[in-house]
Amino acid sequence: MGKESRKLTDILATHSAIAIDTPVFIYHFEAHPHYQGLTTGIFQAVEEGGCKAVTSTLTRLELLVRPLSKNRHDIVNTYKFLLDTFPNLEQIAVDRDIADKAAELRAGSGLATPDSLRLATALNAGATLFITNDSGFSQEFDEMEILLLDSLV
Repeated sequence: MGKESRKLTDILATHSAIAIDTPVFIYHFEAHPHYQGLTTGIFQAVEEGGCKAVTSTLTRLELLVRPLSKNRHDIVNTYKFLLDTFPNLEQIAVDRDIADKAAELRAGSGLATPDSLRLATALNAGATLFITNDSGFSQEFDEMEILLLDSLV
């Protein structure tokens, strides 16, 4: 096990609920050579029940756009199946509570609307770690630890 994987394992062990952002799914589904080891570690921990994971339905939207634009319904169906059946992963739709929390986050931090919705979804679901590689989340939030994959490689 590499140093990066050990560090990730240590971080995941301190959280019972995590939130996973779209780039992590993209890297994993596309077997990105730079991040594949990390994303495999994340999804393995979730699958084995080491932690539960949540993601916003915005992730679903973002994952499906590219294969839909290329008329790759086989990939669309695969992504839907993986999102809908992956153990210990919940997709959460935006509701009024999430929208209200997102507005507070956006007002206080200047996050873009989609990013504030993702973070609000995570917070409302009780996640304590948000895993992303979006530098828009580089600032610190009192309510949640933000983990950028690039900080592990």
